[in-house]
Amino acid sequence: TCFTGHCSAALGPADCVFGMCMCHAGSCADDTGVCRTHPQDVCTRDSGGTCAHSACDNWRGNTTCFDQKCFCADGYCADSTGVCQPTKEQHKYTWDNELA
Repeated sequence: TCFTGHCSAALGPADCVFGMCMCHAGSCADDTGVCRTHPQDVCTRDSGGTCAHSACDNWRGNTTCFDQKCFCADGYCADSTGVCQPTKEQHKYTWDNELA
């Protein structure tokens, strides 16, 4: 989280969005929560939203709720603001890694 409006540099390439540190487009959080840049053909489907007590926010776009987290639907990747954007067919999803 980012209560001051800024994310710690230790988190890597991230921006503070609605009180949450979100990795920049083209990077994903690793197992320790640090944003790491991935090759161009990888994207993240984790939008950063939660759905424990209600549905995913509509502004996130085409999402699905799994394990109380909002993930982008097939064919979509989350951008740096947590909005699900359509992807190109050559993108490889990190879905299995994100659910682990």
